[in-house]
Amino acid sequence: PVIKSAPYTLITLITMAHNIGFIGTGMMASALIDGIIAKGVRTPGQVYCSDIWGPSRDAAAAKGYNATDKNADVCANSDDAVFIAVKPNCVMGACKDIADGADTGAVIVSIAAGVT
Repeated sequence: PVIKSAPYTLITLITMAHNIGFIGTGMMASALIDGIIAKGVRTPGQVYCSDIWGPSRDAAAAKGYNATDKNADVCANSDDAVFIAVKPNCVMGACKDIADGADTGAVIVSIAAGVT
């Protein structure tokens, strides 16, 4: 689908996405992902996520999400939206991984608190 007029809304972007990605699978990311799944906007198999902390990654995988420890995998598999959902001190590393990865044309959305 093509958006013919602005402003774009986050829900519109999520609804259009085929696969969406999350760099970070902590509390905020999990709440967003769980809501997206609960509303039927995406299926668990259409969510790609990464986290450096094994237990958080394992919890995401247990829900059926494509979980990895590599941010590049998330970027390569997310068509329209990648959410940066990491602690503020990790944002620069996540941004570098996105910049170094394949350009899929995905919209990058940061939910990192206090980072501009």
